[in-house]
Amino acid sequence: MVNNSPTSTTSRTLTVMKARRIPVALYLPNLLGYARVVSAFVGLRCATGRGSEGSRPGLAILVWAFSAALDLFDGILARRLDQCSNFGANLDVVADNVLRSATWLAAATGPGCKALASTEAASCVWVPLAAGIFIALEWTTFVLTQLRSATEGGAGWKKQQERSPVWLISALFRNNFRNPIGVWAIYGLFSAGALTYASETDLRWTVPGFDMFWALAISGRLLSAIVEVWTCCNCMSQVADGLERMEGNGEWGIRG
Repeated sequence: MVNNSPTSTTSRTLTVMKARRIPVALYLPNLLGYARVVSAFVGLRCATGRGSEGSRPGLAILVWAFSAALDLFDGILARRLDQCSNFGANLDVVADNVLRSATWLAAATGPGCKALASTEAASCVWVPLAAGIFIALEWTTFVLTQLRSATEGGAGWKKQQERSPVWLISALFRNNFRNPIGVWAIYGLFSAGALTYASETDLRWTVPGFDMFWALAISGRLLSAIVEVWTCCNCMSQVADGLERMEGNGEWGIRG
């Protein structure tokens, strides 16, 4: 008797996929990661308006929203298809950073900011400055957390943050960000750049309650920045300790 249950079908699918030995780079969740990176740059192209067509802020926001939405599915697919990998985990973080960097680059260099700069120079100075700080913070945090994982032989640094003695850090990371402070910070992390860009366009005046959502996003992003600075300092300390232990154990091949 043939078993056609969903569980059996999924098992057969996984068996076939493993038999074919699909390269990790071509795993379906990783293909979504590539699509997210491409979408981030497409949105940047729409936002900055290079060429004869001019900027299209509404389309840019939609493309970025699409890129962010794909992030909801790659992890689910990776687990369902048994395609979890270190490469995929790193690609997911890189795709997040590329997306957020693209939104801040658009805010700092788009036509809206240039128009403000020609009339209200003082009010536009903070945008490129904030963009540079936030972009640098995100990529620095990524590099340091990766180094920390490498020196400690694992990737569970987020779980360790839940046990941090600093209340703000442990509260934000608790239950994988599924708490009011965590949601606020993640909302700001993903939307502050895009909403800052949108604030320089007509979207600010056509979307009801825009300034309220923008203020929440900026405050959430500042909260995330505080956590990133703390994480970077903590990671640098942990990496230094880890390197000392590795050197003491002779893992660097150093001879006294």
